[in-house]
Amino acid sequence: MVCQLCPYDCLTCDSDRNCLTCSEENFRFYSGVKRRCLPQIGYYDNSNTVAVQCPQGCVSCSSSTFCTYCADTYFLASNNLCYHNSCPARFYKDSTTRTCQNCTFDCYSCTNGVFCTSCNPQGDFRVFSSSSSRCVPAPGYYESYTTKALPCSQGCSRCLSPQNCSFCFSGFYLFSDGYCYKSCPSRYYIALLVSKC
Repeated sequence: MVCQLCPYDCLTCDSDRNCLTCSEENFRFYSGVKRRCLPQIGYYDNSNTVAVQCPQGCVSCSSSTFCTYCADTYFLASNNLCYHNSCPARFYKDSTTRTCQNCTFDCYSCTNGVFCTSCNPQGDFRVFSSSSSRCVPAPGYYESYTTKALPCSQGCSRCLSPQNCSFCFSGFYLFSDGYCYKSCPSRYYIALLVSKC
């Protein structure tokens, strides 16, 4: 007769390698159905004797970076981590599913996915519009339907694309080609009332 090693999760086992008892010190409990020592709630199995604790706020996980279910007052985000009573930037709390859901592309924070509550103060080139509760392109930028607004051509304060300016900054004049110029081309004059050539 030779002593054989039990599976890593068992404290004691039978000759068929089924667990008989488990160690709470290893953060495991006995499952009569599986006849194994499974990780306790808030822990995961990493094929070692001792189960490993899940990330903060996580009730069920498969690794230290992959949560599948969050504790009360926590919300599961798309990065598979749980956030305490909050969500990362560009997401909002869905209290029904207890998950973080995407805001629309322009919002830095939002209430229900549609209405922005703030705009990214750096790098998105957007400003908050209280009339629409959206983050609209800042002057000199146009809508790209992504998180960042894109720059209009030089001198243009409002445009639909770099080649399609509708208004120019002071000191620039809109020409029929859709660009703004500091002075009108030859054979054109400045129409001051509309700031156009």
